[in-house]
Amino acid sequence: MTTTPRTIKTKYIIPDGLGAPLADQMNVGHGRGVFVINFFEDRPPILSGSAEEKQEQLDKVSEVESICIARVTITAERMEEILKVLQGNFDAFRAAQEKKQ
Repeated sequence: MTTTPRTIKTKYIIPDGLGAPLADQMNVGHGRGVFVINFFEDRPPILSGSAEEKQEQLDKVSEVESICIARVTITAERMEEILKVLQGNFDAFRAAQEKKQ
């Protein structure tokens, strides 16, 4: 039996309620042919009260939590593709921004 190559489309599904948190921070590591990208969302303290009270609260802050909201492992081959797509998209974004000015 011979198999005929064919193209199968991908149906992208974004589940309801997935959310889209803002990634304020990220870090990237690599090893053994893969990259691991961690995306983080900063969680600054909530300050309340008068301006003086807020300043007192802020003076006590020594660190801000940044919670990991996604961790993605990508093969080196796929990372190269992603970088090309991101660069192309960013170039188009910059060109559109320049036209607005």
